[in-house]
Amino acid sequence: MAARRPPAPRKAEVHSASPQEEVRWLLERYAAAWRARDIQALRDLGQISSERAAQALRRYFADLEDFDVEGDLLGLRSEGGRTIVRFVRRDRFRDPSGRMVLEESPPIEKEVVQTPEGLRFAPGRG
Repeated sequence: MAARRPPAPRKAEVHSASPQEEVRWLLERYAAAWRARDIQALRDLGQISSERAAQALRRYFADLEDFDVEGDLLGLRSEGGRTIVRFVRRDRFRDPSGRMVLEESPPIEKEVVQTPEGLRFAPGRG
C-alpha cells in the first residue's frame, strides 16, 4: 500500500503564519512522514540526505508494528541569520516480542530553511 504524503500548508497560510506556526506545520509533516514510513517525504523534508540513511530507516521500519510518532516543539531561535528549531520526537511502537515501547529522543536541534514548498530542515545539521 502506498504511503500518503503529509500535506504541506497552503501558500496563503504560510505567508500569514508566524514563524512558530510554520515550524509547527513542519513538525506535523515530519511526524506524519515518520508514521507513514515515507522515505521520500523524509528526504523532501531534509531529514534523510543519503541512500545509506534511507536503507537504515527501511530496516528500522521493517521491525516495527503499531508505529506512531509525535514531534514536540521546545523552542525556536534566530542565530546569525539562521533559524534553529529545538524539539523532541516521541516514538511509540510494538517491538518484535509484542511489547509496547515508548521512546523519547533527547532534544534535537536543526536549522530550518524556507523553500517554495515551505520550511524544511537544512542539510548537514543534526
